[in-house]
Amino acid sequence: PGNDDAIRAVTLYLGAVAATVREGRSQDLASQAEESFVEAE
Repeated sequence: PGNDDAIRAVTLYLGAVAATVREGRSQDLASQAEESFVEAE
């Protein structure tokens, strides 16, 4: 039973890390898009 809990814990932590990485990447892409936008005069 202990090993089952360990696998679940690792899955939980890796899922949280993956979600954080995805969020960070999407925010980075959004900020890059804003920075590269140049308004024509």
